[in-house]
Amino acid sequence: MSNVQYTWPAWNQAYTSAGSNITTQGVYYNVRPIWIQQQTASHAGQINTLGSAAITASDSHVTWQQWNVGIVCRENEAERRAREAEAQRVATLQAEARARAKRIHAIALDLLLKHLDPNQREQFEKQKQFEVIGKSGKYRYQISERGDVKRIDEKGPVESYCIHPPYEIPENNLPGADLALAKKLMLELNEDLFLKTANATRLRA
Repeated sequence: MSNVQYTWPAWNQAYTSAGSNITTQGVYYNVRPIWIQQQTASHAGQINTLGSAAITASDSHVTWQQWNVGIVCRENEAERRAREAEAQRVATLQAEARARAKRIHAIALDLLLKHLDPNQREQFEKQKQFEVIGKSGKYRYQISERGDVKRIDEKGPVESYCIHPPYEIPENNLPGADLALAKKLMLELNEDLFLKTANATRLRA
């Protein structure tokens, strides 16, 4: 056990400083020089815990690999309980976040549906998108459940529009139904501002 007494403190120090990933190069190169130095200086001619002669600089690589395979990091009871408690805390927070997101999306969808006329609602229920006539009465738009907007005619999509909320409102935190409703209302109430603000991409001639 003499090797363990000399080498384990150095290994443990490196393992702790590097976190749980004991195979990283940071750990390897922190520990191995100490291992070589201790083995060559303090254990020359002795038998190590793996049953082979104490290593020298020339054969250190082989013995190091053997030692590495044999290492098993064990946690005590208090550490195990703390780890399990932390895992349970994280799982609870994640479950609560998923439930909260589900409630928020349900509320947003209900609000969107309340602002659709019967024809738009039927379109949405069948195709997860609906059509809107802009305030000018000249153009027809298609809005998806995620809030994607395209101008369409009898032949299909003509242009797509990229328009986002202010940057201080992260779009990925907004339900798609809220985005769809906001763009529907803007097209119906201020189509000119929508077209001036959005980046348009021509889809066909």
